[in-house]
Amino acid sequence: MALSIGVPFIMMILIITSICCFIVGYQKNKKTTPPVPINKVYYFLLALVAGGLGAHKFYSQRTALGLAYLFLCWTGIPSILAIIEGLMILSKPSRHGDILYL
Repeated sequence: MALSIGVPFIMMILIITSICCFIVGYQKNKKTTPPVPINKVYYFLLALVAGGLGAHKFYSQRTALGLAYLFLCWTGIPSILAIIEGLMILSKPSRHGDILYL
């Protein structure tokens, strides 16, 4: 009984989260905003420690996504996404040491 109630609820949360991140994340026009220099190590540490609250998004000046992470932090999904994003940012090559332009 509990499993049959929990699965649709989780699916609903995943759908709402993906729609919110899509709407909020793609409203930013990258042609008009200059790239932001960030330190890869700081970004990774913020994503690892406080990524569920969107701290790494606020650090990279993506306030709208940071607010979406903060709004959905109770689901636990932003925490998982933050760890994945932190690992992805560490694997990106950069020309200037630890500085990466997003």
